[in-house]
Amino acid sequence: MELPVASTYNWTGLYLGAHVGGGSSKVDWEYTVGGTADHDGSGALGGVQAGYNFQSGNIVYGVEADISAAHIDGSTACPNAAFSCDSDVKMLGSLRGRIGYAMDRLLIYGTGGLGFGTVEISTSGPIGTNGTSKTRAGWTLGGPGICLYRSLVAQGRIQIFPIWARAIILSTPA
Repeated sequence: MELPVASTYNWTGLYLGAHVGGGSSKVDWEYTVGGTADHDGSGALGGVQAGYNFQSGNIVYGVEADISAAHIDGSTACPNAAFSCDSDVKMLGSLRGRIGYAMDRLLIYGTGGLGFGTVEISTSGPIGTNGTSKTRAGWTLGGPGICLYRSLVAQGRIQIFPIWARAIILSTPA
């Protein structure tokens, strides 16, 4: 199979955009006095992104930043079943490099860099709610994209954010 020698579409330049999508979370919750309240969450997110691409032949490289408001929540019974252990991812963002191969309006790329997010963790029960908000940074990976027409780009992307928010709430009985 021969790959095209040169892309006729030029990916060089600044771009701005908006995005919507869904997400999932996996929370590993450990109590210092023993017991766990691990659970999964799911929900929606939406935000904006901006980036700049450079193209040399069929190789496209650049940088991209994005920020998303999110509501990716989950809960389970705490070790003391009178309480609920809850989590809610409120924000996700990233600053990434990317590199790809352009075949006219199709760009297959990989992306990776700094990922960050805010997670609210809490317990609730008969004596009220106790919680905290944690912002953590880590890495993120994702890809690919396709250009539909001129500057209108639709991206199908899976992005992984392994951001850890360890919940240790001592005031809630285990």
